Amino acid sequence: MTKIVKAAREKFDGPIGIQMLEAANITSLEIAAQADLDYIRVEAYVFAHVGGSGIINGSAGKLLRRRKELQAEHIKVFADVKKKHGSHSLTIDLEIEDEIMQAEFFLVDGVIVTSKFTGLNPDKTDLLKAKGATTLPVLIGSGMTAENIPEYLPLADGFIVGSTFRRGGKFLEKLDSERLNEFMKVFVAERKHILDK
Repeated sequence: MTKIVKAAREKFDGPIGIQMLEAANITSLEIAAQADLDYIRVEAYVFAHVGGSGIINGSAGKLLRRRKELQAEHIKVFADVKKKHGSHSLTIDLEIEDEIMQAEFFLVDGVIVTSKFTGLNPDKTDLLKAKGATTLPVLIGSGMTAENIPEYLPLADGFIVGSTFRRGGKFLEKLDSERLNEFMKVFVAERKHILDK
């Protein structure tokens, strides 16, 4: 993976980030440091949740200490809150705003709001709560499509797109250039519309 992202870095001077799944947050950071990346996406930054591999514990302290050891404090941390593909029964007494406040306490650089599963758009109420709870960037981490850009773009500061760019919008399918081009066409037009207001 380090070789792959190093090759991407050589070809692109804009922001590049990485996430290694199943909460391999330290691994993501170490790869980002070696490849001169700009940010990492982190699950289980604060508070534990139950995922496909069992209980996934919070990693903020370990992650920030490792970032300092690597002299990589320029690498930003964007953390999922109440993330998809996880049960949050361990933190059922906490609202999304509470998790955001805890993430801020642990010096996160931005928060990511998702739905319950890949490909589904987040609840608008969660996005509004997130925007009301922080001045940090709030990103949409799932469910963005060419069809819902006009509806969701004004609700966040950015978004992460994956499945939408694949054949049939399916996570494990091959990239589909037509879907990507259509998404970007709608995105550029909608962003211009927002900026012109």
